[in-house]
Amino acid sequence: MTMPPRALLLGRHPDAVFLAVALAESGLLELAAYVGPPNEAERWQGRGWSVTLHRDLETALALPGIDWIIAGDDLTHRPVSLRRALQSERHVFLAHPADLEPDICYEALHILGDTRKRLAPLLPQRTTGVFRQLGQFLQGTELGLVQRVEMEIAFAPPPDWESHPLMDLWHWLRLAGGEIAELTALTAEAEEATPVGVLTLSGRFQAGAFFQVVLTPTPQSPAGSERVRLTLRGERGLCTLDLPAGWYGPGSFLASSGAASERREEWPATSRPDALLQLARETLAGQGPVTWTDATRCLELFSAVRRSVRRRRIVVLEYESFGEVGNFKSAMTALGCGVLLLIMILFFATPTVPWLKWLIVPLLLLFLGLQGLRWLARDEPEVSSASAQGSDEGSAEGGAKASV
Repeated sequence: MTMPPRALLLGRHPDAVFLAVALAESGLLELAAYVGPPNEAERWQGRGWSVTLHRDLETALALPGIDWIIAGDDLTHRPVSLRRALQSERHVFLAHPADLEPDICYEALHILGDTRKRLAPLLPQRTTGVFRQLGQFLQGTELGLVQRVEMEIAFAPPPDWESHPLMDLWHWLRLAGGEIAELTALTAEAEEATPVGVLTLSGRFQAGAFFQVVLTPTPQSPAGSERVRLTLRGERGLCTLDLPAGWYGPGSFLASSGAASERREEWPATSRPDALLQLARETLAGQGPVTWTDATRCLELFSAVRRSVRRRRIVVLEYESFGEVGNFKSAMTALGCGVLLLIMILFFATPTVPWLKWLIVPLLLLFLGLQGLRWLARDEPEVSSASAQGSDEGSAEGGAKASV
């Protein structure tokens, strides 16, 4: 009988703890160690599991035979835990978000390029039934090219940014319109966006469609509750998706186009625990329902919103792929351009200094060799980073934009 992979749990984030317990109970992972306070020992001993308790991260990471790390530290310590977990060359499940800034995302990608391990952010929204059914609908031709996306979110004010809708709504916007090219954010706050303030976002996707999002805190709502309404306007019609209980459904879907009859459907809910477990099952099976790019985009766009509010400007995002192989290919291209420039200079200087012509052929061979190295370089998984800059002019739907 094949033994399940052994896992180490870091921290007490609810998603991480639930996942560790659920995977252990289903036999997909064996929970072998835990880093946290001593009073948590009863949680595991009561289940009859042989889980060693550790107070020190480095001691736990030195344990032999650990295949997976489920990282759910406090947000202030999460970037450090992620970095060390990846450096220990284990696969990682990570509670979202990794941080409030995207820098750790880029660092993690570089480490992954060396270790070739899997890093799965816990983004359960992307495995819910309503999310996947909307994706299937958009793959059809009923709506046509999406031209505008509108979203209204009413939510109970959270205590911090970690549980704010701004950490989640980007999945739905990117599903509907693709990557975001620019955005602007407006708030009633004087200089800085806060988790309890009204926020209006607007902008444009790279494909050309526009979007607008209104986030309205409702203090009278129960803690953690959300109500979402998503409207997509396309070339041939429009559709709306009402999620009265939040991102996980149930959802009331309505689509109408031209003379065609309306299409009404009720999409069932997927509980957050079920969505988390589905994400983990698919990840362990190598299907990859979520990518590190999905988590990176959330932090890049969240950071862009805060920057837009602070500077009162449009933020233009430009995505650039990077990785060790990508950097190597870029360097070879730059050197090749330099060699070509030198060949041109020698060509025009030959009538004055005839012996320079003997350098042209070797330089041509050098140029061909540099280009050959580009094609021989082994491809690797890459993610694209978003650089951003504010523009003093224009609006979310037009005007001059500054690019990086």
